[in-house]
Amino acid sequence: IKQATEVQKNKDSISHTEKVLLMATEIEFLSSKNILIAREFLNTGNAGYLQLYDREQDRLLRVVSDLKRAENADKIQQATIDTVQQYVQQLTGYSVKLKEVARMTDSGVEKKRAADQVKREFSLILEQLEQYTGFIREAEWKEKATQQMANEKALRYLKIILYLFLGFVL
Repeated sequence: IKQATEVQKNKDSISHTEKVLLMATEIEFLSSKNILIAREFLNTGNAGYLQLYDREQDRLLRVVSDLKRAENADKIQQATIDTVQQYVQQLTGYSVKLKEVARMTDSGVEKKRAADQVKREFSLILEQLEQYTGFIREAEWKEKATQQMANEKALRYLKIILYLFLGFVL
């Protein structure tokens, strides 16, 4: 019974790891998507993109919050998630900058320079987000491998016990 409980515990842990991996990937995807939306806004000036940006930022913040709750017992991961959260909040703050660039009356060189600067800053933030979500994924992959090895060991013990029991009964 102890071995079966251990197998179930490892199975639940692997399931948790898969959810964390999915959330880390979703954070990268949503960040990239939001940056593309912001760039479209800067390129076209269409206010619909800004509304979409704000809506998607809310979604991104929820995923980060879910990830933080899911990993609340892992202090090392929490530090990495806190860093991811800071970068995501920086992206959220760009809504104001995007509006400022859009409101610039100079439609020429100065506006283009400001838009290019925002795009460069977005690229740097995205690069950092990808680096830190990569750290999260790497730690989860290692944890998953450890869990799978423990699960295989527990299953081997269960097999041995079963064979011993069957040998004794037969």
